[in-house]
Amino acid sequence: MALLHDARDRDGLIWTGWAALMLVDGDQTNSAIAYALNEPSVWAEGLRWSLRDRARGCKTGVELAAEDQRSTGTDEARLVRDAEQGARAAGGDVVRESHVACALAGAWRDQLTGLGIRVDAMLEAVTRREQEQIGDSRDTTIAADALGGDQVTYLQGINPVEIEATLGLPESSGRVDRKRSLLNADQGILARQEVCAVALVNGNPETPVYMQFGVEDDGTVVGEVNQQGRQLGAKEVIDSQRRFVSRLQNCRPPVVVRWHCVERVDKRVWIACMWGRTRGTAVQTVGGAYPYRSGEDTFYADMDTLVAWRAERPPQTVKMESTASSKIIVEVHPGSLHHPLLTGGQAQEHVIVTVYNQGERPVRLVSAGLKLSNGHTLVQPLPLPWQPQFPFDVTDREPFNLLFELSQLRENLRVASEKAGEPVRIVGAWARDAANRTYEVDTEIRV
Repeated sequence: MALLHDARDRDGLIWTGWAALMLVDGDQTNSAIAYALNEPSVWAEGLRWSLRDRARGCKTGVELAAEDQRSTGTDEARLVRDAEQGARAAGGDVVRESHVACALAGAWRDQLTGLGIRVDAMLEAVTRREQEQIGDSRDTTIAADALGGDQVTYLQGINPVEIEATLGLPESSGRVDRKRSLLNADQGILARQEVCAVALVNGNPETPVYMQFGVEDDGTVVGEVNQQGRQLGAKEVIDSQRRFVSRLQNCRPPVVVRWHCVERVDKRVWIACMWGRTRGTAVQTVGGAYPYRSGEDTFYADMDTLVAWRAERPPQTVKMESTASSKIIVEVHPGSLHHPLLTGGQAQEHVIVTVYNQGERPVRLVSAGLKLSNGHTLVQPLPLPWQPQFPFDVTDREPFNLLFELSQLRENLRVASEKAGEPVRIVGAWARDAANRTYEVDTEIRV
């Protein structure tokens, strides 16, 4: 899409002749579209060279409508939307070049044909090349279904002392980035903040990462100021935080942010805490890129990198069976509980997930929850004050109990059932430890 943007002239037109030449001159190793357009059966070499001689006189283009210029609906944005719809229609979560090629063919078929490009042959060649690069897309799509609930649970388990200690962590660690200002009313600044955040998340699988606002690159604290050093008002800070969070929620999959405030000599530093991507997945920016951090630098993942991420070892799952040799046991059952902090001191009905440790050494849990019949899981994002907080060490003397209040649980299941168009049931429970092992039990619980 950046190539199409570069093919725009000063009047805001994208000339298909210029765009086609930019695409055909692209990197054939990483771009299936560039590879296809260089195929003689798709676009004869003589026609390509003929176009180079007359490209600037080729007045077949796509004009930006006034309405598009007032919003963000540029030509390339419309193509992105068409490509995204094609990906969803194919049952995928990631836009691939085959989807982009279909969007181009749908929007510019007549113009591309006029340049001598055999559109159907192009689509066939793009799909074939894409499968050669990454295999059957049904098996290699970069997963985009990392659970926001898991992110919330992990972030809640980070000790505030650990967060504040990151002020001393060097940017070369690849886990921290420092910005002088949080202010992002300018869309360009907001986009750069997004790329930085996603790069940290993609570069640090299943590890907490941090963006620190109000700190210079050398660690000097400047507080709540704009890029020029002017003090920000409270509303500017809040609005900037909301824009940052909203932008990351539009990534694929969404990135959850936890804000933490640190005061240093009457100056506030806002730290955006995020959780690294789940192994086997990747986070895509709003613009469709896959940035990642390595040390202090940001790079963009090519197809080989994405395939390598997809091939990463997923979390190990241990099923709880009668013959299981694991020393961690997960159970789920309904029950009533009386606790002084409950309303009126009365017993309330719950569904309880209990994790036992039959081994000699403590096991550190980082998350636990219920399994649902629609393939999703349910975690409790805000445990009650008197419940154990993640991460939690399970010992042979101290099991872990996660409580789901029955009335709220029924409401959650009702909403899930409406969305699924069929009844959603509880079919088991799970727990995950710090070594990324997941322990499960399959038991249907009727509520």
